[in-house]
Amino acid sequence: HLFNVPRMLEEGGIMNLLTAILRLDRLSKKPQDSTNVNTRVFTMADWEDLADKKSSVTEEVSIAIVAKYTEKKASSGEAYTGDTYMSVIKALDHASLSVGRRLKVVWVDSSELEYPEGHEVLEAAKAKMASA
Repeated sequence: HLFNVPRMLEEGGIMNLLTAILRLDRLSKKPQDSTNVNTRVFTMADWEDLADKKSSVTEEVSIAIVAKYTEKKASSGEAYTGDTYMSVIKALDHASLSVGRRLKVVWVDSSELEYPEGHEVLEAAKAKMASA
């Protein structure tokens, strides 16, 4: 997955090449406050820990998102929204990882909630939301 890319670059020697080309070794290294997340430098060891955590998470958390413009993936029949809600999904993915869970998004098309009470489409949408 994506979190392994920095590790693969490091193992392939690309990081040393980039450091040389961009002269990153000439940057001044100011002391960082390791307790302040906003000023702490994210190291390769941090990336490796994050990648390992992402790979090892087995428990799932389901979150329902009511959205417009959902479509069905032809391959799986699952709903998706393209890039419309990407920042929301990424934020939820990072939040779920921070508590040791894998994110499962349950998409609910907002138009399904416009049916009258008791209609099968509305009831199915409610069931999807309740499952999360």
